[in-house]
Amino acid sequence: MTDPRLPTESEISAYLGRIGYSGPVRADFVTLAALNRLHAEAMPYENFDVQLGVPVTRDPIAAFAKLVGRARGGWCYEYNGLFAWMLAGIGFTVRHLAGAVMREAAGDMTIGNHLVPVVELDQPYVADPSMGLMSPVPVVESPIEHGWRRFAFERLDGGWWRFRNHPDAPPPSMDFNLDVTDPELLEDRCGFLQTDGNSPFVRHAILQRHFAEATEVVVGRVHTIIDANGKREREIADPAAYARVARERFGVEAPDMAALWARITAAPKGGFLGGMDQAA
Repeated sequence: MTDPRLPTESEISAYLGRIGYSGPVRADFVTLAALNRLHAEAMPYENFDVQLGVPVTRDPIAAFAKLVGRARGGWCYEYNGLFAWMLAGIGFTVRHLAGAVMREAAGDMTIGNHLVPVVELDQPYVADPSMGLMSPVPVVESPIEHGWRRFAFERLDGGWWRFRNHPDAPPPSMDFNLDVTDPELLEDRCGFLQTDGNSPFVRHAILQRHFAEATEVVVGRVHTIIDANGKREREIADPAAYARVARERFGVEAPDMAALWARITAAPKGGFLGGMDQAA
């Protein structure tokens, strides 16, 4: 993918309206932190297009049309890609790292299965709302507390860092390296993860949204709520109930519910994490 143009003022305005931001628009930490939180809370993470065989690209202009124009969600290449594009349009210096979900389990084959936005201010900040980070985090080995959420950054060998997710929140970990910004690899993994039969995104439908008080996830028919008290699960009974949960809890209209439900009910057992060594 060639470098996209920057967003126009009207596109930035529409995006800010979508996430509910009405403050000053400046390339500073205060603005970045507010946008990070609002993006995480407003935008659902979902892979409906992959489930339905609709091609997905890393083009942020396409992500804008989908997530803002059609009020949909997207997976990391769209979700974080749109966020990074908007930040660049506002005036931030942003890099796209080739992250690696579950690298600790599957090694370097996972590099590029997650797009990690890093913003350069007084130091590099990871601004990754799709992982549940509610505020930008400096790249320092430390525990991270965002309200009830408990994360950590761990320093590894060779310039690598590990993001340790909140207990019970998927995925358990994601590695990144400030020197690994391989756009061709990100492009390759974006294509692979939406077409390969072993990809968890092909195997399972997923919805996720972060709220101040909880993170909610639907994998297949299982709706999980993770909060300060732990996690609770329930099974979604039928397509009407699924569409209602998607609309009322995640703010998205599920497209072609009949075809999507057929995919959900035919999905292999074992849950999404069974394939997380391939994806993010």
